[in-house]
Amino acid sequence: MAASLWLRGAASGLRYWSRRQPPAVASLAAVCSRSMASKTPVGFIGVGNMGNPMAKNLMKHGYPLIIYDVFPDACKEFLDAGEQVVSSPADVAEKADRIITMLPTSINAIEAYSGANGILKKVKKGSLLIDSSTIDPMVSKELAKEVEKMGAVFMDAPVSGGVGAARSGNLTFMVGGVEEEFAAAQELLGCMGSNVVYCGAVGTGQAAKICNNLLLAISMIGTAEAMNLGIRAVLIGSEEPQQIQCWQTTPLFARRRLVCSQQQPTTLTSRQLQTWEENVGLQSRQSTGEAANVLMPTFFHQGLFSL
Repeated sequence: MAASLWLRGAASGLRYWSRRQPPAVASLAAVCSRSMASKTPVGFIGVGNMGNPMAKNLMKHGYPLIIYDVFPDACKEFLDAGEQVVSSPADVAEKADRIITMLPTSINAIEAYSGANGILKKVKKGSLLIDSSTIDPMVSKELAKEVEKMGAVFMDAPVSGGVGAARSGNLTFMVGGVEEEFAAAQELLGCMGSNVVYCGAVGTGQAAKICNNLLLAISMIGTAEAMNLGIRAVLIGSEEPQQIQCWQTTPLFARRRLVCSQQQPTTLTSRQLQTWEENVGLQSRQSTGEAANVLMPTFFHQGLFSL
């Protein structure tokens, strides 16, 4: 079933919110009632490298924030700016009926929602919960079920664009969830991104993000391997340190510069390798039933390039 979700977006075509038709009349009242409260406080959980600039863009659009992060120091500048900082995700849910989470891993997301002091402990009926973390699609589906039991709405909305786009407010959001609630989610996400794409049911946003990351990783691997071959063919035996520069101009890379040099190889940590594996979706192989045998490219072991 999960495998079919991966293909559904490509088969039907991803539809941008600006081109979408209005929701059904029966659900319009619920969407409008939430939109009318547009400047009520928004909860934001996880203000790290990505969450910090995303939350700041909400502030720029006039939204008061209820902030929580597992690292209190990350919240200090928001506290200094007059925003509310609380001590747990449950406290965020008590004070806000629209919450955005931006967390590093599936484990962190599960803890934030279902933990001892998680959102679900105090979530209010009718709340809109948007998870912008990049996590396993199956985790998103399970969280959505738990949220639905509490009378609230869960949507997965992972992002593409990196820290630079987060700062400039030009992220792309890939959204999965109840279609009738998409307009309410777009109201907030549009403050942080220039593209808000509706992908389908819960989990399809994560599936689209994983496919995006997989294509990016493949492009990176091919470029780095070609450069590694060039180093071996051209530079080995040279008495003077030299560099090869390559400008990668594919749509996935935009214009990023890769530099290879004959320097002491660097070593990636096991955590970095684990993060890469998670981001290209290797964890999803069990849920999709597909084999995911990936040979680790030589640049992972030799550290011959930097972005």
